Formats: sequence, C-alpha cells, structure tokens
Amino acid sequence: MHPDLERLEAADHFDRELLALKKQKQDLESGLEAARTAAKAAKADLERLEGEDAANKARQRELQRDIERYEARLKSAERVLEGGGGDPEAAERQIAGCTEQLDLLETEALECMEKADALTDALANARRAVEETDATLARLAGAHEPAVAKLRAAFESTVPKRDAELAAVDAGTRSKYLALRDRKGSAVAKLELGACRSCRMVVQQQHLADLKRGLVVPCRGCGRWLIPEDG
Repeated sequence: MHPDLERLEAADHFDRELLALKKQKQDLESGLEAARTAAKAAKADLERLEGEDAANKARQRELQRDIERYEARLKSAERVLEGGGGDPEAAERQIAGCTEQLDLLETEALECMEKADALTDALANARRAVEETDATLARLAGAHEPAVAKLRAAFESTVPKRDAELAAVDAGTRSKYLALRDRKGSAVAKLELGACRSCRMVVQQQHLADLKRGLVVPCRGCGRWLIPEDG
C-alpha cells in the first residue's frame, strides 16, 4: 500500500478514536443532565403532592367544623321538638336542612379520607423517587469530573498522533483529507467485495489494479481514498 495511504488510514483511525472520545464525553454530559432533570422532576412531583395533601387536610378540617356546626343545629332543633317549645315546623325544617347538609358534608369527608389514603401512598413513592434520583445524581456528579479528565487526557494524547500522520503527507493531500473528514465524517474507506464500504459503489477493475500496484485511488462515488481489503 502506498505510504501516504498508510498515513491517511492511520490518521483516520485516530480521528475515529477522537470522535468516540467526544461521543463518550457527550454521553457523560447527557447522562448528568438527564439525572438533574429527573431529580428536579421528582422534587416537583413531591412538592405537588405535598400541596395536594395540605389542601386535602385543610378541607378535612373545614368539613369537620361544618359537620360539628350542623350537628349542633340538628340537636338544637331536636330539643325544640322533644321539649315542645318553640316553632315545631321551623324545627322540622331545620332538622331536614341539617340532615341534608350533613349527608353532603359526610360524603365529601369520606372522599377526603379516601384521597388522604391515596396521597399517603403517592407521597411515600414520591419521597422514594426523590431519594433515588438524588442518589443517582450524586453518583454521576461525583464520577463526572474524573471521567471527563480521563477522556480529556486520552483526547490530548491522540491528537498529536493524528497530526503526526497528517504532517507526513503533502499539504494538498492533508487539505483534502481534512475537507473530506469534515464534510463526510471520514476521508478513507475500505474495500469490501470490490465495493466502497462507505457508499457501496463498485470499484472499476482498473482502479482495483491500481490499488494493488500501490497507487492512491479515490472512490468515484464518495471521493474517499480507498483502502485495499488486505490494507
């Protein structure tokens, strides 16, 4: 294989390593951000449930006060009827009205009790979610800087290797390599069963022969330099 092609293949190998390192760093950042989002959402859900629970408890207290008030009025009206004093018709109307209101209030109070039970379970789950998401965030945050530092060190050690390979080829080839890499993601492509592995275009027999002779041949389809299958 032509020495320039060997250098370009080596440079491409290092560039792929650099891309993989960048992807790992992006994954680390994405994972940390996702953990922050999950922890924030868990706290917001817990706060919402705590608000609902506080409102439900406040409503239960109001209902209890109203129930006690109507029970007192009901007993007062019953005493009027039992004692024979006052206006019996008014007392009966008061009894009917109080009974109706008590039915409504007690029904709502029962609904509040059922809601309180559901909220108790939901709050327990929400608190567990907060603990779990906080723990995950703490773990990822603690591991983040060391992991990034390791990736940075690997990146910084790989760049000179890539640059050394490119420095060994002429300026025109180097410029074309960089343009192809930036535009297509890679500047070289291996042959596979007589075709370019990147764009799948079949390579002419003359070009295959040129490659075997050690010449540098670009793919007619994607423009990448072709690497022989045994290269």
